[in-house]
Amino acid sequence: GRATPVTQPARVLSSVEMGRGLHRSGTLVLSALMAVIGVALIVEAIVGVRHGSVSLLLVIGVLFVAAGVGRLYAQHKRGSARE
Repeated sequence: GRATPVTQPARVLSSVEMGRGLHRSGTLVLSALMAVIGVALIVEAIVGVRHGSVSLLLVIGVLFVAAGVGRLYAQHKRGSARE
């Protein structure tokens, strides 16, 4: 039998897939971190001693949570659409 040669594009494809996996993992970690920071800001706004900046911290916290959770949701939807 004939041996099938291994071509260079196969290695490039695997490195591209590896890059996509790394990007996906990084996105998940950073999105979760954003949501956690948002929760921390909300908690700080509620129980914090600085009453002058409560509303600002609360708004920023809610925006952080929304951005983090929204990005996680978008990543989940994008991943399930590819399958």
